[in-house]
Amino acid sequence: MKQHADPERYEAVYSEQPAPGEYQVVTRGPNGQATTHVVISIPRLELEKETLFIDYQVRDDGLADDDAALLIREKLLGELLFDRYAEDARELELRDLKSGKSRRMPYADL
Repeated sequence: MKQHADPERYEAVYSEQPAPGEYQVVTRGPNGQATTHVVISIPRLELEKETLFIDYQVRDDGLADDDAALLIREKLLGELLFDRYAEDARELELRDLKSGKSRRMPYADL
């Protein structure tokens, strides 16, 4: 059984690598600073009409799909991007690049 992720142990960042760059969720070290240990890669974050499309790949087998969605919503959209899409996006479509599965949820559920 997988453990639920503690959001306080993670941070969202933008990385120039791999080119052309991508958003990532990384672990925080004991000092609270972001590490280089990538647990989720997010190569696509694109607003089309009222849907924010987010393609992601989990790189840590300890994270469940629900954990990935939680970390993307809280750490990337909420903390790193300060909910900049909240006014324009009515829903999110999260697509897991490993499985090809997609799911939609209201943006307001953040």
